[in-house]
Amino acid sequence: MYIPKIKLKIGGKIPGKLLDLKSGRQFLGKFVQDHTGKFFKGERVTSKSEELEFVPDAAKASEALGFKHMYVSPTAQDYTKGIFIRYFLKDARIDRVIEVDRKNYLLEVKAKKNYRKTLKIQWFVKGPVEDQIVGEYLYPGASSRNQDVINQSEKVLPGIGNLLRDTKQFVV
Repeated sequence: MYIPKIKLKIGGKIPGKLLDLKSGRQFLGKFVQDHTGKFFKGERVTSKSEELEFVPDAAKASEALGFKHMYVSPTAQDYTKGIFIRYFLKDARIDRVIEVDRKNYLLEVKAKKNYRKTLKIQWFVKGPVEDQIVGEYLYPGASSRNQDVINQSEKVLPGIGNLLRDTKQFVV
């Protein structure tokens, strides 16, 4: 079988590992990928080429796609205001939600990639953490208000609830 070189990718980094189909062990030698996404031993594809099994690694795949989670925390000014603006992205190709800083959020908004969704939320960081009853009225605490934010965000960006589990995060 002949495949033109233009339709082959020889070696390089891949977001996962390759397994030898005969032995079942990880393959660490030279490999080539054809236009259909199949991997083979060696540097070219012939009728005698041995196929390899590709096992993807989700974390490496997201990094290979330029999709990396950032740890962002509130500033002193955010605590003064009582609200911390948080920015999130979801990549539909790998079905993963990450948090990013404002700069990367704005870059994604400008890029207008069809496979990525963006979301900006207000996270409450000040006030009583738990709900309080004053007279006859129930005043929601920061934890309850943040849970409401998560519930609303889940409708727009499914999967964000897996990332935002601690409703008391950053609350003072």
